[in-house]
Order: sequence, then structure tokens, then C-alpha cells
Amino acid sequence: MEGQDNNNQIEGGQSIVTIFTNSTTKKLCCKKKFTHADDYQREKIFYLENTQKIKNKQRDYFLKLLELDDDNHELVFEKINHYLSAECSRNKGITCLKQIMTYFDQTVSAIKILHEINVSHCDIKADNILINDKGDQRNIVIIDFGHCQQANQMSQKCCGTLNYNPPDFNISIEKLKQNIIQQIELYNPQELDVYQLGMLLLTMATYLHISDNCKIVAKNQKEQLFKTWIERLYLQAYQKQLQWDRQLFNLIYQILSFQIKDINQIQNHELYQSYLQFKFDKEQVPEYEDMQQIFKEEGSNRGEGENTSLKVFKAYSNYQKLMEGYAQNFEQLKESQDKFFNQYPRKIERNELIGGSVLVEMSTQDLLKALLSILAENNNEIFDQNIFSNKDSLTLQVELIYQTVEITLKDNFEKILEDDDVDDEDLDKITQSEKVDKKIKMSIEIVSVCEQGNENLRSLIFQHINGETIYYFNLVQQIKEKICEF
Repeated sequence: MEGQDNNNQIEGGQSIVTIFTNSTTKKLCCKKKFTHADDYQREKIFYLENTQKIKNKQRDYFLKLLELDDDNHELVFEKINHYLSAECSRNKGITCLKQIMTYFDQTVSAIKILHEINVSHCDIKADNILINDKGDQRNIVIIDFGHCQQANQMSQKCCGTLNYNPPDFNISIEKLKQNIIQQIELYNPQELDVYQLGMLLLTMATYLHISDNCKIVAKNQKEQLFKTWIERLYLQAYQKQLQWDRQLFNLIYQILSFQIKDINQIQNHELYQSYLQFKFDKEQVPEYEDMQQIFKEEGSNRGEGENTSLKVFKAYSNYQKLMEGYAQNFEQLKESQDKFFNQYPRKIERNELIGGSVLVEMSTQDLLKALLSILAENNNEIFDQNIFSNKDSLTLQVELIYQTVEITLKDNFEKILEDDDVDDEDLDKITQSEKVDKKIKMSIEIVSVCEQGNENLRSLIFQHINGETIYYFNLVQQIKEKICEF
């Protein structure tokens, strides 16, 4: 398939995805190049053979394969711009219960369809779910079938993502890596899907990274202790109280405590039945918030008294002082930066923007200065990184620190869990909170967006390179919010 490469690449554990514009249809496509032939064959078989067993109306839950290349281990799909992870990150969990259940119901339905054709996904997570926005409809699309396997056979294959896997499964994987055991314990792939659905629901409600120790509390059926742990972690991570529905928590807890082990049990839960029968209050699902937001200099509510240029000048002056104080090779860095400032942004059409890109009316120079001042906040290490190395586009490659909170265990954790009378007040006896710095590596490109009558329309295109995606999306959201303050 011929097309123009948009210089947008996303590197994953099994593949590299390149975004390009089809030269004939002018539509965005994504080319997925696999590192290993086995992963390519597994995903190719799913799309060529297994999807044919699915009814036409149900195929909307899965990507449409456009082309394949056996020699280069490449698959080409239609491009869907919106990511569930980005929507979860925006408000640190989706705040509308009906919206959560809409996405969850669609995901459960899709996984049930897979089970009916004897396929288990085995890597269900927010990063593997896209949102196809078609006017007033938002439909989920499940991607990445590199871990899928037969649903009706017990398995010993390593699969999934640590944050979404059951704790005992992760322990087996770790023992296998350390050569303590030769194979992981037998497990049921369908039950693994169900557990990952529970973690997905928790992610949609809280957008938290949940440790295996927290999952063990649920596994031991310490309901109130588990609830308090989640609520405390949320408060410490996001500085606000977690507001969640009682039935929503109960459904999550029953899955993660292994009281629910199959799809039908999920669908028979009180909350699920209420959703299916429209027993909610007449709560309207909010219109889909376009991830490409426009913040105009005139007539905006970004603050009074100072225009954008003055705000940028003050912020960039502070950035320059930090650069002089912290850069090990100041003169070399300044020379690289000056050359970078003289480059022109790549021009793209508005429909080529990747979901999650922020759209602003600012000059290239102002946007670049504002971005640099934001990146330098609490990240003085960037002055010793080669962030201006790209000679082909206005793309910064930077490693930033995202500070979060983790709850760690004290030595008497297992003993207290064995006590039948343990409750949420015992959380302080077995845990302690600590701030943790997470390194996130990303690229950020400034592009000029073509729109008739508007020459100052710019966008930032973010791409994840390395680091846990939950922190990446939170960090991107912080950067976008601060850009909008200008």
C-alpha cells in the first residue's frame, strides 16, 4: 500500500507501528512491523481466519486488516485516533458511570465473541482499546492479538501485562525468569481474560497503577481493606477524593477476589443488569470531548491581564536561567538549541492529527518556548540530554520524571492478612506510603496544521518511547494542561 510516511512511530514490546497517509484514499493507516515472526503469524492468523468466524455486525469491535507483507512481517490497518488510556487519564478515571459501563459492556461483548470462537485475548488493558468516534456513537475497538491463544485449553504460556495479571500469575512469571521453575503453573485463558477485565474496569474508574500486594488483599477477600487501600492511593496520587459507585466497586472486587470467573457472571452482576435495563438516573453521557482542543489567544478564559506572548516571555526567561545554572555544557547546548529554533515545523492536515494531540493558536517560536519552560519544571536533567538532536523535524526527545505515590508493605503483612478480623484500620499497620520517581521517555513534535485562513494553528504530537504508559499518559495530560494556561 503506497502512502506518505507521517514520521509518527510507536514502539511496542513486539512491534513498531508507523502512521502514514494512504496516497489513494487520503486516509490515515497504521503499519505494524513485528520483531518476531511468531508474533506476526499469530496476529495474521487471527485477522485472516478467526475474524471470518465473527458475524459482520460484530466485526466493528476489531480492526480491519487492509494489507499484509509476509516478507517484512508487516500488517496494515485502518487508523483509529482515540485511545481509552488518554480518556482515563484526562480526569484521573472516567467520572461518568454510564460512560464507564458503555465502554465496559462493549469490551465484555467483544471478549465474549472471542470466547465463542475459541479465542482468548490474554492481554486486555486500556492501552489495547481504541475508541472509534463516529458522530454521536463511540465504539471500542480491541487491538493487539500477539498474546491470544485457544480459549478452551489450559495453558502455561507467558502472556499479558503485569499490572493487569493476577498476582500469582505474575509470581510464576518472575520465578520462570529467575530459573526457579521450568514452567508456569497451568491456568485457564478464559479466566485470565475475566481477571484482566476486572483490572480494566478498575483502571477506567481510577487510572491507578495497582501493585500485586494490593491485588493479594482482594484475593484474600479483605473487601474493606482493599477499598481503603485504593481510595488512599488515589488521594495520595491525585490529591482528590475518589468518588465511585458502590455497585461499581462491588463488581471490581468480586472479579479481583475470584468470586466471578466467567463472562456470564459479569453480565449477571447487579450493576451490569441495571445498565442493560437502563435503571440509571436520567444521566446524559457527555458529548465526546475532542482530544484536539483549540485554545485561542483572543476571547479565551486562560486568565486576565497578560497575553500569551508576555506569559511565554516570563516562562522562557526562567527556563534560560535554569539552563545556565544546570547545563554541564551550556555553550554546546545553546548552539544546538539555536539551530533547532531555526527549523520549520512539518505541515500536516488537521485530520492527520493523532488522538491526544493538543491544538493551539500560537506561533511556532512561542509554542516551543512555552514547551521548553514546562519540560524544565522539576526536570533539570533535561539540560544534559541531547533533546535537540533531530535535524529533520521540530521533534524533541526527552526523558522526564513523573512523581507518584506507592503504598509498600511492612514485614507483618501476611500475618495480619491471615487474621479474620482484619479491617481498614489495619492498613497503617501493614503499609507505608512513599513518593516514587518514574522515568518516562517520549518524543514531542511541533507541527503546523493546515487550515484555511489560520496560519498560526500548531499542534503537539506526543509519542511514547519508554516507561509505564499509565504515567506517560498522566504526564502528557499535565503538559497539555500547562500549555493551555498560556
